[in-house]
Amino acid sequence: MIGLFLCYRPAGLDRESREVFADRAANRLTVLPGQPADRISTDSLIGISVHHGSLPSGGIAQDGDRVLLCSGSCWVDSHAAQLADPASILTAWRDLAPGETPNFGGCFVLAHCDDRARELTVLTDRFGTVPVYYRRRGETLLVSSEIRLLVEPGHDAVDLDAVAEMMAIGYLSQPHTLVAGVRRLPGHHRLAFGETGLQITPLPTPGYPRNRPVDDEAVAEYDSLVQRSLSRYAGVSPRFSISLSGGLDSRLLCAAAQRAGMKLEAFTTGEDGSVDVRMAERTAELLNVPIRVLRIEGEGMADWFGKMVWFTEGRVLPNHMHYVGAAFGGHLPPGPQLHGMLGEAIFGGAFDAVDLIDASSDSIEAACRRFFAKGLIFRPDRDMQSAFTAELTDRVTAVPERSVIDIMERIGFSGRYENLLDFKWRFRVEAFTIPCLLGQVLPWTDVVSPFLDKDVFDLGATLEATGLLDRVAQIRWAQNHMPIVTKIPRVKDGIVIPVREGLPLAHEQGMRRLRRRARMKDMLCLLSRGRINLPYGLSFPIYGQWYRRWRPVRDFVDGIVLSERCMERGFWRPLGLRRLCHDLRTGRHVWNVVGTILLVELFIRQFIEATDRPTDPIVPLGIDP
Repeated sequence: MIGLFLCYRPAGLDRESREVFADRAANRLTVLPGQPADRISTDSLIGISVHHGSLPSGGIAQDGDRVLLCSGSCWVDSHAAQLADPASILTAWRDLAPGETPNFGGCFVLAHCDDRARELTVLTDRFGTVPVYYRRRGETLLVSSEIRLLVEPGHDAVDLDAVAEMMAIGYLSQPHTLVAGVRRLPGHHRLAFGETGLQITPLPTPGYPRNRPVDDEAVAEYDSLVQRSLSRYAGVSPRFSISLSGGLDSRLLCAAAQRAGMKLEAFTTGEDGSVDVRMAERTAELLNVPIRVLRIEGEGMADWFGKMVWFTEGRVLPNHMHYVGAAFGGHLPPGPQLHGMLGEAIFGGAFDAVDLIDASSDSIEAACRRFFAKGLIFRPDRDMQSAFTAELTDRVTAVPERSVIDIMERIGFSGRYENLLDFKWRFRVEAFTIPCLLGQVLPWTDVVSPFLDKDVFDLGATLEATGLLDRVAQIRWAQNHMPIVTKIPRVKDGIVIPVREGLPLAHEQGMRRLRRRARMKDMLCLLSRGRINLPYGLSFPIYGQWYRRWRPVRDFVDGIVLSERCMERGFWRPLGLRRLCHDLRTGRHVWNVVGTILLVELFIRQFIEATDRPTDPIVPLGIDP
């Protein structure tokens, strides 16, 4: 478990605040057996830092009138050869000029209390990898990396705008949460709370210059930065686990970690017949790394879905929840987990559009809006109006414009090409990819993600888009420094693609073939009203197929979505919900909608109403005590 929980009042904590904190810390804080939880109590601050595992940064440091609570892993100097401990982080913070914000690296949340200035400062890392929630209670501020520590069951209301955003895009791109009054601190933002009130400010970033050629020198520098990032972790644990898919990012990281001397054990997750699993097994064999295959059993979804909502606190989308269930049911390998997350976004050109590099401001803004529109999950409007109440429908309809404006304001949109890249990052990665992927591992283990090293990211941000596009830079990195990983194809979206340059249309052509096969299967399913339910054989399982295939899955989903309790929320129309479930049963692709309603309903029950909580909390067996 990685996280912290604190309560702060500049003028000094009152008795009620201390009692509230103590009760929640005793009854709601997730602490695994044998897990340390450091505590601090001063006149103005009471807090806990929880950290399990091998990395040294978790804990609390105090120096005179300053206190630092730290969770995660942090380095205070880009050239540092090792991770910093809390005392070193506090010393580095003290040495800054007045008003200067630390520029630390790593995967962390830091809370710095300065009693002399009567101010609390909370920082996330560049990418917001550790979740941070906050809530103001009069002159007191509660901050936590677990939302359950901030809710007041029986008194809190549901944030209907957040429900609307969930139903529009499947996740929350804005800083609100499903609990009215509880907010989320966006990545790379600074929270300051003192006698003058609460301020949330974005921190400056170098941007995306895109002015450096992707030549061998740049690739060699990238390789050096990845190795430097891995070297900080290499000595902190005798062994590491790594999540392998069939893709390029995870195998590149696996090969790089081997060069750094890390002892690895891999795991992969998927249904029988998953092309990703097959390619992950081939990759592990090629690199001589032992691998555990964690099979997904969709028939048992009712046994783990609700538990996963509880432990991931709604950060993981309803069509990604199987990773968590399969991983903890199948025992993760021990040790900190290496994660190849987002290599394609910073070194593979995933967000680039070279035809827009010299485009007008209006064209850049239009491209942002088109990109946002791709994330909308509820179509067509007729279904929305039949399933949602008029008030929720109006709010869902308003989501695109409101969210686009919010993100544009946060990034200081001025119509430049780099604004498009930043918009895509904030909308998709900061709000969805990082919370969703790390929500599956951060509650349980240390995470090592070198592609999210800010120095690695900043180098990638300088490189010319034409040299990144279609994974060219990644492939060149592999060919120059880890040629073994090019010996077998990679998988993207279920499509097998050779690892070599000069194949810009391979994915698009493969997708067309898959879509043709999928359309035939969809037609058979619809014509047979769900009785013919052929597997797609893609990278990801299809939850709608689980619903059609297995009665226990239908009973579980229907028992929640079609319950009187759900229908009486005032968000949904009963007949529309029944129609959605009927359509899902007979072959329509409406799981994103049904699954999101299921997730929202379970979240409300578990966190806001304090019911339907798991009676047998999961202890991740892959973690060494």
